[in-house]
Amino acid sequence: MAAPPLELVDDVIPEILLRLPPDEPKWLFRAAVARKPWLRTISDPTFLHRYRAFHGAPPLLGLIDREPLIDRVPRFVAPQQ
Repeated sequence: MAAPPLELVDDVIPEILLRLPPDEPKWLFRAAVARKPWLRTISDPTFLHRYRAFHGAPPLLGLIDREPLIDRVPRFVAPQQ
């Protein structure tokens, strides 16, 4: 029978999460929903400050375009890559 997986040391998790690429925000989101302790780490203001300092300004994910209103609902416009 295989041994159970080892738990990562609590000090290592923030360092791993810190290095998730900022141009792929889905990875940070996925990590946040994977485990509650990771969500607490990612939600911590200190971690967010370190993440922004490490990666710089967050990427622009898109804009809300209110003109023209289609069915009176603003639409999301992703930036062209």
